[in-house]
Amino acid sequence: MRQPGRRHVVRLVVERVCDRLPDPAVGLTKYLTKAITDPLAATVAFDTYADPHLWTPEEIDEPAMYLHRLIVRRPYAGLGTEILDWASAKAATLGKAWVRIDVWTDNTPLHRYYQRNGFQHVRTLDSDYPSGALFQRPANTTDWDGSGRLKEV
Repeated sequence: MRQPGRRHVVRLVVERVCDRLPDPAVGLTKYLTKAITDPLAATVAFDTYADPHLWTPEEIDEPAMYLHRLIVRRPYAGLGTEILDWASAKAATLGKAWVRIDVWTDNTPLHRYYQRNGFQHVRTLDSDYPSGALFQRPANTTDWDGSGRLKEV
């Protein structure tokens, strides 16, 4: 297995996928991203779907993109921050105000990780839904300039 070096570049492959929500009148644009090396370094889904079990109608009306299932392999530690910065810049480029994520309620180390990366805690739901800790970060085109290991192709 090739280990990432200081100068190792990770290609970010962005595939735009159009799906449909249960209401056929509403379209969903989903960005499935894979940070590609040999082997796969990371993956995340990034889309406009706001789970109505989590976000209020007022929040859903705000222009936002949502991160789902961000996974980074341990040898590529640090790449998650670059992906979050990329997501912020991509969301801003698409005219969105927020990048949002829901996190397992009891995973407080992950809560702290997102807060270190500019996310603000919105609230934690008191429900049986396991992923009820909600975070958001303002979208900003200057958050990612492509100068790190991550390169969009």
